[in-house]
Amino acid sequence: MSDDQLDGTEPREEGVSGSAVFGTARGLIQRMRECSQEAYIKSDEQVVYLWACVTRTGFCNHSKDTDHPIAPLTLEDWLNVVDESATLGANWLILTVGDPLHLCPDVWELSRWAQESYGMTVGLHPKNGGLCAEDLEAIKQLDINNTRLLLREEWTDARKLAENEGIIVWTANPQPPGERPHCKGGTRMIFVNEHGILYTCGVVEGNSNYHLGHVLDKRLKQVVTDPKRPRWVEKSLHVVSENCDGCPARMAVFFS
Repeated sequence: MSDDQLDGTEPREEGVSGSAVFGTARGLIQRMRECSQEAYIKSDEQVVYLWACVTRTGFCNHSKDTDHPIAPLTLEDWLNVVDESATLGANWLILTVGDPLHLCPDVWELSRWAQESYGMTVGLHPKNGGLCAEDLEAIKQLDINNTRLLLREEWTDARKLAENEGIIVWTANPQPPGERPHCKGGTRMIFVNEHGILYTCGVVEGNSNYHLGHVLDKRLKQVVTDPKRPRWVEKSLHVVSENCDGCPARMAVFFS
């Protein structure tokens, strides 16, 4: 299989949902995934986790409506990020959502695409911790066995609401601030913030020394295999903070 095939993504017809495409492209997608795993299985730095930060603005299809100098990614852009990450071996998608879930309906489309097309486990991490009945019902419409809700330890009311609905809840902050993170490291993760900017991991978001570029600039394979781009974090900076909440490399240590 050529590099283009390994890097490429299964084309989607505009306006067609992930569920519809899944029915006709299942065999090809599965073969792409098998090929990508064969190509990367010998590497200790195989990508396992995609950590994406999204907001309702981040799903806006009219980027001119935002005052931020970097245009937000559309839903189609985010779907392509999932596609590329899957070809690199990612089997986890963590969505850190900066706005209430019910204000970000495209979160459900993105989650379904990851689960139905690639068999990914999806972790939903609402940063504000608030959950309403609409949110809980939407979560239950996903593949519930491959869905995790990541909430801070102190959000006891939200945790009880979700658990009473049969939703698996994991603690988004399993370590106190200031400790050395117990995680599997940034080399196995792709982190994308709500503006499409890639960083080594969430703990160094905003630090220009760990800025890996924009997700639309290059293929993700080129980013994660470029020796000039930092894939590890200096020890003095690798300290637990709120930026670590929901980190998939840390969730894997504590809950898998």
